[in-house]
Amino acid sequence: MPMAPGDRRSPSERHARVGCWATQRRACARAFAKAYATWKGLCKMGKSPEVVVDPSPFRDLLGMRIGKLQPGRAELELDISPTLMNFVGRLHGGVVATLIDMAGTLAGYCLPDSDETRSSVTLSLTVGFTGTATSGKVRAVGLKRGGGRKIYNSTVDVFDENDTLIATGQGTYRYT
Repeated sequence: MPMAPGDRRSPSERHARVGCWATQRRACARAFAKAYATWKGLCKMGKSPEVVVDPSPFRDLLGMRIGKLQPGRAELELDISPTLMNFVGRLHGGVVATLIDMAGTLAGYCLPDSDETRSSVTLSLTVGFTGTATSGKVRAVGLKRGGGRKIYNSTVDVFDENDTLIATGQGTYRYT
């Protein structure tokens, strides 16, 4: 293995580090496979998972929870905290956009009439704000509106704890 400029480690030290990364990748892959197997059965049963079993560090960082997950429908919940506020003390628009994106993605996660699930990536996202929230919880309801084998569309509505609409969104997603 060629040395990078300024890298004074011996070849065995560099190899040990690469081996460590490989071990971490394998451990992550095993954890994902276990979580995926657990997650698959939840979709068809329409159960509300108490704990998030699919790996999503970003969603965990924001504190989002999956409320309900069914084929073509996903609900996410988020407790509003001071770290999620903008400079005027309202829920940050980027947090709302992320909530919309994740609910739209998960709406296409469970396949109808199957225990299978499919992950996806966002191709486009449009967000419209109709209100704001300053405390309590917000809830996003994503519905898969249509699509084919590779691409699907979802719409998402975000409500505050009084069920007042605060944002709407529309996304296009590609299955991976």
